[in-house]
Amino acid sequence: MKVSWTVVAEPQACGGHGVNFYAGPGWAAANLVAAVHGFDWLHFEPETVAVVIRSPDERFSAEFLATVRSGIEEYLVTRPVTVADVEVVPGVFALVNG
Repeated sequence: MKVSWTVVAEPQACGGHGVNFYAGPGWAAANLVAAVHGFDWLHFEPETVAVVIRSPDERFSAEFLATVRSGIEEYLVTRPVTVADVEVVPGVFALVNG
């Protein structure tokens, strides 16, 4: 499975089914670092999974976001039994919206 990354200044949380990845305390929009819309990656074998990730800024460095990318890729590829509240890298948690 290939992960396709779209970098945006302010990612939008999944409004329906999907997984949001938050850094820091709480599920505030300011803490949202990435989102995957839908669950095809979990239930099927898609060739590509699209992930929207925050662009580096004064709060989230490029190095930190590179680590987040690696953690999200592992999360998607391994398809954890428990998909919610998984810490994908230290301090970054997956919140399932579905």
